[in-house]
Amino acid sequence: MPLALKLQGGRAPFRWLANGKLLPETTRRRTSQWIPDGGGYSTLTVIDAVGRAASVRVFVE
Repeated sequence: MPLALKLQGGRAPFRWLANGKLLPETTRRRTSQWIPDGGGYSTLTVIDAVGRAASVRVFVE
């Protein structure tokens, strides 16, 4: 089941990473989706056009 990713702020385009691996697309939208590869903790990171980054750690059951 996909997990909805939403962000505030930053300058498009955005790159998303899950556990240090780039997700397949660069997007200008402030929403995206990620399909976890299993349960447990994951770190999601977004990087904007000027290199600012924010991360969050989530637990997926």
